[in-house]
Amino acid sequence: MKKIFLCLFLSFYTMYVFASDIDRFAAMVSSIHDSYSAHEKNWLYPDFSDLYQRSFARYFSTELAAPAFWEPLLETVTKQNGLIVKPVHVIEIDDQADIILIGDLFGSVHALWDYIREGYFLGFIDKNLKIQNKKNYIIFLGNVVNKSPHSIETLSLILQLMKQNPGHVLLTQGDEEFNDNWKNNTLYDEIFYTRTYQSKSVHHEDLFSKFFASCPIAIVLKSSQKKSQIVWISSSLNKKRFNDSLFGLSSVCAYITGLQLFMAKADHTGLIFDFPIEGATHWSIFSAATPFIKEFMQTNVLSFGLLRYNKNPSQSILYHIYRPEKDKAFSLKSYDFIKGIPLDLLPKKTVKIGSSMDLSGVLYKSFQHVQKSVHAAVQNFNNQKDAPYIREYLFDDGYVPARSLKNIERLMSEGIDSILFPSGSVAFELYKKYIKSGDITVYFPMVQDRVNATRHVIFLRQNYNQEVRVSLEYIVNTSSVKKCALFYQNDAYGLPMAQEAHRILSQKNIEYIDLPYELSSATSFKDHAQKFKASSADVIALYATPEAAQRFLAEISTADLISTKICAPSPMFMADFLKFISSRGLHVILSSTVPSPWDAVRPIARQYRAAMKEYGYAFDTISFESYIATRLFLRAFTHNGYNVHFDGIMKFFEEMQKYDFEGLKLSFDSQTRQLMHSVWIAPNQKDPWIEYFVDPVNGKIEQVLKQKAQ
Repeated sequence: MKKIFLCLFLSFYTMYVFASDIDRFAAMVSSIHDSYSAHEKNWLYPDFSDLYQRSFARYFSTELAAPAFWEPLLETVTKQNGLIVKPVHVIEIDDQADIILIGDLFGSVHALWDYIREGYFLGFIDKNLKIQNKKNYIIFLGNVVNKSPHSIETLSLILQLMKQNPGHVLLTQGDEEFNDNWKNNTLYDEIFYTRTYQSKSVHHEDLFSKFFASCPIAIVLKSSQKKSQIVWISSSLNKKRFNDSLFGLSSVCAYITGLQLFMAKADHTGLIFDFPIEGATHWSIFSAATPFIKEFMQTNVLSFGLLRYNKNPSQSILYHIYRPEKDKAFSLKSYDFIKGIPLDLLPKKTVKIGSSMDLSGVLYKSFQHVQKSVHAAVQNFNNQKDAPYIREYLFDDGYVPARSLKNIERLMSEGIDSILFPSGSVAFELYKKYIKSGDITVYFPMVQDRVNATRHVIFLRQNYNQEVRVSLEYIVNTSSVKKCALFYQNDAYGLPMAQEAHRILSQKNIEYIDLPYELSSATSFKDHAQKFKASSADVIALYATPEAAQRFLAEISTADLISTKICAPSPMFMADFLKFISSRGLHVILSSTVPSPWDAVRPIARQYRAAMKEYGYAFDTISFESYIATRLFLRAFTHNGYNVHFDGIMKFFEEMQKYDFEGLKLSFDSQTRQLMHSVWIAPNQKDPWIEYFVDPVNGKIEQVLKQKAQ
């Protein structure tokens, strides 16, 4: 019996000691329990302490969880990183290289092992976890730990890969790893229980902190032949952390990031071709199917990417390798890396369009929605077979007119003369010279001005002054108004609305008080609030940015506002502002130049909701308007034989008379150069919207019957 036992022991010992790493780690991972739940099911900050205390052996018995395994690895790899890696780590590639990209794992050790095993089957790594071709890399896009009970085991595998492949397996810091954020989540708890049950060492936290700090914030792929084009790889695009000026945004041709929650697309396969950043391609990828991911992403897919990076990035291919959690085999789909189009649908022709809008200033929340809706409409078009590829160049101006002008000039330098849905009345004044000269054609700008001296601009919607007319007519006709306070931005955006209100109120013998402010110098609105309270006005008209309007109203007590009518134009249709109004128990009468994005029955509204749902985006009026505008431009582009030259497209618009565009009636008016002539009034946040038609010839306002408004 002893001989039999000794033979079995020696057989097992020989197999384990002399087995390849791929076999050893396969045995380790298979012994890790993969079914768990968090206390109170809080997947953002889960608590596994009860689970650890009840079932310690189940969760800490593997070699991957033992400090004897990962302590020396942490020290070794931290030293390696210190010799090789910089905060923004540059990889210069002289020839073709294959780069495996693994997104957010959140402690999913089993998913990671599946990717390692698939890399072995593909011949990317050998049986000892070494990358076979020294030109190749594995890059983890951050957020590899926390939100599961297996953060240490996951990190142990990554550390082993990094040790075996110095400088060729890299981890970027994600939100979980950056600035010791991991100490507020489950990795810290796992370290605590590991130390309690297995070791008396007290320096573990310091080891982890030093390791994460040694990892880069971002990785840059740089071709020696295309020095002006770089690929930026990171966990997420928090620009405060990144030194973009190191290369300049204009040199970035593509970004690859981990997935941010607000970008999630329901039931997606794990890879998203996201809206562009400053004209550069943007891919997002996530890789785990942990309970946290399932809760917030509504997906059970395992996925990773393989970038076949060419020395010319425009010839690179991105392979997406994915499978549903319960399937055994991975599927593969290949994309043109820069265009984001599946290779089997790749069009021959590329058409560029551009825009400048506020993506980081006072209106950034609104225009990030615009960016999403434009991208959703363009991507749906790009997914059509045999259609040309539309490349978006959406630049951020931060609501600074001078930056907007520079953006327009930058677009012109890129050979882009079709500008779609730019914002900013003041900025529009600065680059109007390029419209009049015909250097650019601007489609559907969100501005006050109406340029009738050139064919190189066309408007979709009523301007803000018509919204002022309709909303004041509605208030005067539905309530008793004696005095109106006008809070407005004293520039090309707010001043024309205030002047239009002056004209209307004077005609109706209604008093008014002006409360103007300067955008560049407004720091406090206490004086404005005092003037309003002293005026005894029964209506407040807000012709300002949502942020300024909210700050102004915050200076006035609810008691002083409860009997006051509040009205505002369409830019005020922002979730934060409406939430603020609701929290104060107030109501605001809003105008809109599009029907309700939430419940309108027109085909265009249904298509908008479907497109936004597909990408996990919220609904609002400004993104609905930009979706309509983009779809309309694409309709004209298609009608013009996929030619972006303005003559044919403009002729298509100028010939519109009672044109049915997915349930919207469009008619071109030569004086205002606009296509839509309705304004909708939302009396509050519950009642149906009321549509008014404004005759472009005589300016007469007429309510549209409900049956016609459908």
